[in-house]
Amino acid sequence: MDARIEKTREKLMKALSELSQTQPVERISVSELCKKAGVNRTTFYKYYHVPADIGREAFEEHMGQLLDEIHGKPQTELYGTMLSCCRLYRENYVLTRQIFPGYTPSREVLEDFYLRLNEPSQLGDRETLYFIAGGCAAVVEHWLTAEPDRTPEETARKLTQMILGVLK
Repeated sequence: MDARIEKTREKLMKALSELSQTQPVERISVSELCKKAGVNRTTFYKYYHVPADIGREAFEEHMGQLLDEIHGKPQTELYGTMLSCCRLYRENYVLTRQIFPGYTPSREVLEDFYLRLNEPSQLGDRETLYFIAGGCAAVVEHWLTAEPDRTPEETARKLTQMILGVLK
């Protein structure tokens, strides 16, 4: 990536992180963000549509690293895969929330994560995989937002039971 583009991206991420300390990302205006970052609005719109896109991009980068780590480990059972996902995903979620306190990843991001996790799928046809990915995303979203004290082991066990129930 061009060094100027990377520097602009870093300025915008830093500004978003600072602004999100005092307000939700959804309330940060493009003007406010650009002023804080010292970046022209035209430049911002060249790469993003709204400030939340920056948080999403950072989260998706972490997700890619997470997937690489999971795919790099041999998994012999579904529970082991789900446990690795839950542990790493929670770490990633906590890290992203520290950088962008007002950012919450969308369910679409979670679904995409589970779809990419199972490519190529051993969990049945495409429709089944989408159904499983959507269900996993809903469970993980609930876990991270409503039951943060629940352990990754409990969540992985629940996901494994649900997936096996769908595959019967």
